[in-house]
Amino acid sequence: MSLVTRANDNGTAGNSLNLTVPYRLQLGSFTVKKKVGGEGVAMIPASHMYKVDYGCTLNGQAIGIPQAREIVKQEDATHTLPGKLAAMLSGDLAQTQSVNIGRFQQGERHLVDAIPAGAKCTLSEDPEVAKRDNSRWDNTWEITGGYRGRENIISNCSSQGTDICQYQGNSTVAATVQVPRDQRERVNDTYKAAGKNDPIVPQTLPENFVGTAVVWNDYTFEKTQVKVKYQVGGNGKRLAKSQAVKLRLYCKPPTLQANGQKVPNTLNGAAIYNTTITLQPQVGHEYEAEGVADVLLPVGYNCVIAQTTPVSYDAKVTPVLHRDAGDETTILTEDLDEYTPEKLKPQLKQLFGEIDVNGGTVDGKTYPADGNLMPTEREFLLKGFRVAKEWVSPLGAGIQKQTVSI
Repeated sequence: MSLVTRANDNGTAGNSLNLTVPYRLQLGSFTVKKKVGGEGVAMIPASHMYKVDYGCTLNGQAIGIPQAREIVKQEDATHTLPGKLAAMLSGDLAQTQSVNIGRFQQGERHLVDAIPAGAKCTLSEDPEVAKRDNSRWDNTWEITGGYRGRENIISNCSSQGTDICQYQGNSTVAATVQVPRDQRERVNDTYKAAGKNDPIVPQTLPENFVGTAVVWNDYTFEKTQVKVKYQVGGNGKRLAKSQAVKLRLYCKPPTLQANGQKVPNTLNGAAIYNTTITLQPQVGHEYEAEGVADVLLPVGYNCVIAQTTPVSYDAKVTPVLHRDAGDETTILTEDLDEYTPEKLKPQLKQLFGEIDVNGGTVDGKTYPADGNLMPTEREFLLKGFRVAKEWVSPLGAGIQKQTVSI
């Protein structure tokens, strides 16, 4: 804009002032974090990547938006944005973008920024990526007031903070986040420094920052019970007439992965089952009995089942544990002439992994061997197996059968 302030006597232009009026579009942002609940805490490995899709509207119209930035370790995204903004806004804008995210990654790794202030962004999770075989998952959203997704909840998208986030209709699959406008930079009241391998958490939150959109998946896995049938045979079976047998059943979730190695699943001690099955022959059936474990085991769990050494007097007792007739799916360790740790470990490593069986160090953390996987001094038979999907049902009414013979 040119403004003539004075004309010369000869009629020509005199002094003038060039006035430039810049307009800056306010931008907003939020981070995204994934959390897993229910039985998924013990069953979903860190390596499993989820997919969150999002798109935004402004004044009711769909707009093109840049891809979310994946922030690298020791990067302060608030400082690097100015140098990247032009490329982001002139690059591949699309009405729908996505974030691939693991359950242990904090919010500062996945930043959705360069969004126009006042926009409404709808987030949803790809169900094909989220679902796990033989399980049901419930999907919910929440907004926390900080940068990492570990802070206090400011909206549950239904009854609290609905001016910040709302569900779409009666479903909790998708949630719409309101990006504010005219909100200045502010002190990060929940600031906590991240680790050396994480992005930098800013001590000052950028303008129009919403918070962290946290998507929860609560999993319930199909389950089964373990049923054991007990039989006594041989020419000395009268020595064991009506004799009760006790079996120890120890089961734990699948081992997780870290840098390609199986490591113990220590995230949820409540997810480990340790119980006893008592097999008591009844009148008229003095040489056989059946028993069902008092726990429901999710599909994919790894277990050992061990028999207490029976009273043998002068007889030689040869124990056998095998799959029930007709069962061709259960993974069961092989028969051994002697169930010693030295002979058991190579087999059990196939189910539980090297670290659980022998102990070891992964990523600088040392794990002890799980002593529950080995027979005690009072046990003379131990075998490992995995809960097979063929024996589960949604209501836990399935039965996984084993047979013990002596």
